[in-house]
Amino acid sequence: GSPLVTAGNTVLLPVRTSASNTYQVEAHSGANGALLYTLTTAYTPPQTPAPQSWIPPVGLTLSQGTRLYYPGPGGTVYYRDQPDSLTGPSGQIAFYGNAVYSADQSTYDSTVAISTPITADASGNIYFGFDVLGPNPENLTSGLARIGADGTGSWTSASAAAQGDIAAAAQRYLKVLAELRRVLRGEGRFHFLEHGIAPEASVAKWQRRFEPWQRRLADGCHLTRDPLALVGQAGFTVERYEQGYAAGPKPWSYFTMGVAVNRA
Repeated sequence: GSPLVTAGNTVLLPVRTSASNTYQVEAHSGANGALLYTLTTAYTPPQTPAPQSWIPPVGLTLSQGTRLYYPGPGGTVYYRDQPDSLTGPSGQIAFYGNAVYSADQSTYDSTVAISTPITADASGNIYFGFDVLGPNPENLTSGLARIGADGTGSWTSASAAAQGDIAAAAQRYLKVLAELRRVLRGEGRFHFLEHGIAPEASVAKWQRRFEPWQRRLADGCHLTRDPLALVGQAGFTVERYEQGYAAGPKPWSYFTMGVAVNRA
């Protein structure tokens, strides 16, 4: 994950502490790099299907500059107030309820995991995606969670968050392509470069998990489109194309580059 810098010039960063993907949070002086304190966490990221070629980022966030949030086990988050001080108030919050988590902690620890960076808004609310790997007493399914500044949690499933949006986005994309086809003269050619759904099931699975967050954080950008299919649906004939991974995490780096011709 990426480091954070507080107003008091304390650098906060997640550190991987073992090959089995265990972590801690370290606080360093921004002036001289000295280690100020560490925060432990039992969090481990959800496992990516084999062959595992990347590790989901461990994302920290500062809420209103005064409270550090970082991921814990079972889809919970830890918080630490006064991050510029050597000590400060701290705690743990489950978005589905602390009492529910405490009643069956081992089940939630083994079946629910935060799978995206944690983000905060100006009001102190935080948001993150989570992955559910098995049955649990609360019947959680993979989705998006919100924890308010007052500690109240809520969540929505990934399927509910995306309901209707994919089809609507495809229709908007097709309208743009239809207008492009209208203004191209004769057998005019359309050169395109677009990222989209990867052919490997293991990568595509993560793209679908990240899709709701991607749309919200990247101005409507989608990870799960099939560029060739959409170009064809718009009435173009694809003359040639290349597909492959660019540098970077695979869910964001599968690209299609091609040339399509406007044939009536």
